[in-house]
Amino acid sequence: MVRRHVRDHAAEPDLSGASMARALGWSLRQIQLALQHVGTTPRDLIREERLRLVRERLLRADCEHMTITDLAYASGFSSASAMSTAFRRRFGVSPREMRSKAR
Repeated sequence: MVRRHVRDHAAEPDLSGASMARALGWSLRQIQLALQHVGTTPRDLIREERLRLVRERLLRADCEHMTITDLAYASGFSSASAMSTAFRRRFGVSPREMRSKAR
């Protein structure tokens, strides 16, 4: 249920563990414990889902017109540099490099 909520709302910039808890009618601690059982945290789950969104959009032809900055904001990141740093750590290449390889 938590993962589905994050997937459905990842692009919202104000998504957080607290907002998830409110939306699901859980306490923040319940969210944290549920995610701890699968080895993650609310912040990590949100970041991972947002990175998945960015990667998916980088590889889609209908998103080629979007700049890297546009993709970052459209995927819920607070800045292009935060997204690029997280993206490189996760995938080993920059968003621009992934887009170039996809073409």
